[in-house]
Amino acid sequence: MTEIEKLYSLVGIEPQKQCYYWDCPYSTGDIALDLQKEKDCTNCNNPDKAVYLDFTAEKQIAIENIIFQCNFGVCELVRTMPAEFTEDNKFIKHYFSWSYHAGDIGYYNEIVEEPYGDWDVEYSNPDRKEALAGFINALWNEHLSEEERNELRNILRKELS
Repeated sequence: MTEIEKLYSLVGIEPQKQCYYWDCPYSTGDIALDLQKEKDCTNCNNPDKAVYLDFTAEKQIAIENIIFQCNFGVCELVRTMPAEFTEDNKFIKHYFSWSYHAGDIGYYNEIVEEPYGDWDVEYSNPDRKEALAGFINALWNEHLSEEERNELRNILRKELS
């Protein structure tokens, strides 16, 4: 299950059955006959055709606008470019990753000269959609208010175009 599917499941959105005539178990292979045929799509047992609403760019931007306005000490999005090396320190490749980070930075550690707080949530993934969904999943239970959760639910339920 992807992070996006987990997010939709977390907010209570069920996948919808989406079938086309060529892969429908009720299909005869002839679209003219299939259009006349009665189908029971609600009780269809074709397991591969359950799909969630699209996690569109508009939804992602609206979600980021909510998250970046939350009352966290720090909330940021960073595109990192870690590198992979062999054991003898020879470069193999760079790969990009999106990293969302939030935390309550309320204290300053004088020994290491860095701020720190009571909690810290970070989620990284090369796919920005998955990174955002995983980050929301990590924040959901402990760090988002009920009002923020409701706003996120409303965004995810909308069919934006």
